[in-house]
Amino acid sequence: MKNLLKLSTKTIPTFLEIYKAASYPKHALTCSSLKNFAVQYERYPEFKANLELYTLTEDWQKDGLFLMKNGPTYYFDSLEPNPYDRARKMLLDIDYSKEVVFRAVRDQFKPMMNDVFWLKNLEITNQTGTTIYFLSKEFIKNIPEQPIPKGWYFRSLTLNDLDDVKKKVVREGGDHLNYIELSIKYKISLGLCDENGTLQSWIYGVDVGTHGTLGVADNHKQRGVASAMGIQIAKLIVAEFDMDVVWNTEHGNDVAHLLPKRYGASDLGTVTWMAVNKRVSEKMSQMGMYQIFYPKL
Repeated sequence: MKNLLKLSTKTIPTFLEIYKAASYPKHALTCSSLKNFAVQYERYPEFKANLELYTLTEDWQKDGLFLMKNGPTYYFDSLEPNPYDRARKMLLDIDYSKEVVFRAVRDQFKPMMNDVFWLKNLEITNQTGTTIYFLSKEFIKNIPEQPIPKGWYFRSLTLNDLDDVKKKVVREGGDHLNYIELSIKYKISLGLCDENGTLQSWIYGVDVGTHGTLGVADNHKQRGVASAMGIQIAKLIVAEFDMDVVWNTEHGNDVAHLLPKRYGASDLGTVTWMAVNKRVSEKMSQMGMYQIFYPKL
């Protein structure tokens, strides 16, 4: 990224104020992401080795254009009006010689990113769409804790839980084990154990500061466990970070969508998590690219 301007991560709070001032809570996901990156940077010295902040030019405050790099993963946003020429120029400067993962790309950027992928001869090799819901921290504080079975208890996840989490994640085609390990080490996580100390449900945070994959033991599904976990981790986020809660819910998981809707959460739109690689197949037509980037939900 030789043509981009590298900024100190101490600049993150300035970006946070820019997006808070832009029709909040419209950009609550970006605010959550920036605060999450800032907290991890301050708490964990080893996290600093991977976290890098870039923009295009010195006038970044006019549109808040930024690119956050955390190893092979990237998160970006901009208040620039469509067609996002500055954002396009910034993304074109990324090194795509190895797999690049984009976190939570807002829908309005998709046509612009389609151009970038076309020009760089890239293809999307994996993607997941999610709906973003918003609940204020004041509202979360007043939600009663949901009941759990007698003798059960909550605790944070530890690396000793990786094997239990892996069994379900791998079976359901979810996150890579290394990503789960990093999430447990650096982000909020929560486990629910039965009276024997056996892990029956778990949830861990993701890069953008929201809670991520929720797992429930097969014999405890549809018994209120997921609701109890969702509310409990939301309360943890509010207590630990003093921030509103952004709910990140995967398309197709109808049960997961019911919980934020039950509490009247605001729908902030959809975002896409995607991995891109150099194209190895024959050159794809424009229509083929369109079909990959806009799959049916």
